[in-house]
Amino acid sequence: MKTWYLTILLIMIALLLVVMSYQKKDNNKIEDAQVVMNIIIYKTTREGESEPLTVQVPKTEGVANASLKYLFENNLSVYGDYVGVNIINGIAYVTLAGNLPGERTFSSLSSTEIFDLNTTIYNTLIQYPTINEVILLDLRGQEISF
Repeated sequence: MKTWYLTILLIMIALLLVVMSYQKKDNNKIEDAQVVMNIIIYKTTREGESEPLTVQVPKTEGVANASLKYLFENNLSVYGDYVGVNIINGIAYVTLAGNLPGERTFSSLSSTEIFDLNTTIYNTLIQYPTINEVILLDLRGQEISF
């Protein structure tokens, strides 16, 4: 009789371990789902309109930085490299490396390209309550003039 109880006890422990193992896997799925977040970026259409686009990026507290990284990895990659953003007193200072294709400089951009770059960055960042103004800087910390 003792063997019968011991067998039942071992089977119950095994079942309990199996159930706990599945619960742990489900918890990992929840954690994996939390490593991304939705943000809104803005892009310029062919008609010159600025339209919002919801995209997923890795979860971070620095949503302005995440937004700009996404933009420069996608829509704005033709305008060089994004270096970083500092937000001071409501002003977002966006630093860009002028690695434009074909040895171009920021001052050689067309009015359409300037509009696209400025509007996309401005509209994306101004949606955040801590940002009221956007200033583009070069690697020397000088404001980019077009």
